[in-house]
Amino acid sequence: MIGFLKKLVGGGAPKPVAITPFSEKLPVAVSQPPCDGVTVEHVQTFEELRAILRDHQAAHPDRCVFMGFDDVGQADYTSMHVSFGMELDDLEGRDLSGYDQSKYDAEYPRADCPELFPERLANFMAYVGREDGSIADGALSWTDLDVVSDVLSANRDPDTVCTIARERDFFIQFAPVDRPAQVLASFPNGYFHGDLTPAQNYALAERLHRDFGLKLDGIGSSFLSFGTDAPLDGDTAEAAAKTILSLYADVPEGAAEELAALMTGRDWVLLRYSDH
Repeated sequence: MIGFLKKLVGGGAPKPVAITPFSEKLPVAVSQPPCDGVTVEHVQTFEELRAILRDHQAAHPDRCVFMGFDDVGQADYTSMHVSFGMELDDLEGRDLSGYDQSKYDAEYPRADCPELFPERLANFMAYVGREDGSIADGALSWTDLDVVSDVLSANRDPDTVCTIARERDFFIQFAPVDRPAQVLASFPNGYFHGDLTPAQNYALAERLHRDFGLKLDGIGSSFLSFGTDAPLDGDTAEAAAKTILSLYADVPEGAAEELAALMTGRDWVLLRYSDH
């Protein structure tokens, strides 16, 4: 009876991690992935998810690999709305003769599929080219009044802040792009009033990569994840921490020193792009 009740309420030992190609199983919470990838189930920790991400990046050196995390369903919902508003999948007037028509709906073509992703990327780059990506210091609040969402808490304990063990599944996509910031073409976010816009997220990702070697490798409903090829040294961590914390208003005293200490010797960092 105890065993039955554990199964009924979701108790018992965690299930082993399952990694399944999109061709066999799409993530429950994701509508139409524009790039190929894998569905990842039963992950219990952020580090476990990052290890899977690193393995797939090593296996796809010609792609920029990124993960969906931090309330994947909500992130997908807002990403769909953002994509629609940006007209990312609009192909009106495009010459598609160079693409394999068997891999998309030739009668009603849209750029939300792997075959036509180059067209979606072109639409995204046109968008960021005409939008203002500048970010004023203190553009975002430090944390939500009702939810712990500050950058220090997220980097101390990503499992709790991003509710990793509660997610039904995650995804990892293999984006055929030249620069990590361009993975936003596949999964753009920045939907609600006060959030950093997709253009701002792109500009921020380009800056962090250029200045500190931090590559955008995760997109969630509130947080972005950045990874490095090697653990950060103290000086780089200190400079990156100051840049990241300049995004937020009312940063508590000592936050830059603590974030730098958390980042030193580590190959990832989380920052929040939402203002809620």
